[in-house]
Amino acid sequence: MKIKDTNEAYRIFYNSAIDNINLFDGGDPLLANRYYKQMKQAFDFLNKNNQIDKLLPLLDDSNYGVQLWSASFLGKAHKDKVITVLQRIINLNIPHISLSAKYTLKEMLEEEE
Repeated sequence: MKIKDTNEAYRIFYNSAIDNINLFDGGDPLLANRYYKQMKQAFDFLNKNNQIDKLLPLLDDSNYGVQLWSASFLGKAHKDKVITVLQRIINLNIPHISLSAKYTLKEMLEEEE
């Protein structure tokens, strides 16, 4: 996939996060991996162009899956904000999403050690 600009990268990241999270409840794992790869490509494009902050508003998106994926990708650059978002998602006890947030936070904190 060839990404043309940062607006397209943002849209790809956002839409792929939603599509991926919709597969959390036993959907097609190959399709979920495809959406993850699209998110990664979009993030890498934004990172290469020093535009990852364009994803910051997604940490407050109404879709908790979008928040989770955004936090996962922005963890190193915006640690304090991401920790707050992940803790909020964990406390909501949303099946699959809260558990994923718990392990994302655990992994992020372990990387610091």
